[in-house]
Amino acid sequence: MCLTCLLAGMPANGQDESLKINGPASGAIAQYLSTKTECLNPDKTGCTLASIAMDTRVFYGKFPGDPAQFAIAFVTTDSGGSGANLMAIVLKADRSGTFSITGRVEGIFGADPRRVHFGAGHTFSYIGTVLGPEDSHANATGKGRFKLTIGDIGVAFSSD
Repeated sequence: MCLTCLLAGMPANGQDESLKINGPASGAIAQYLSTKTECLNPDKTGCTLASIAMDTRVFYGKFPGDPAQFAIAFVTTDSGGSGANLMAIVLKADRSGTFSITGRVEGIFGADPRRVHFGAGHTFSYIGTVLGPEDSHANATGKGRFKLTIGDIGVAFSSD
């Protein structure tokens, strides 16, 4: 059974089962993934982000000098054809431990995000897989370092 589907109250489908949503922010993430989006197949209607999501990775932590708990969810979505898109959803817990979304950014780089670091200035840094000089699109082996910064107007993406 699909955890995302149970949390968001939606029917299970083949793609949802691979999502890795865990921890105390999973309910807020699943609710966001129930947002309607354009269907990849023009003959379909009623698609959600969860229906085109291929992978979700969630990381928890605190920023230096800020006692609040944060989470960042990296969601890989099918873009149709041979491509994929990566978005980041940033969540913050209130005093009761309930997470809510504080920002999101689409079109970020670095597939397979890992080694997430919660740094000064409300900045997340992470390592992601990118195309190396002789890689095919199907077999990327390069590594890149990327940053997401929470600001007054949302979340900004940059590469180191």
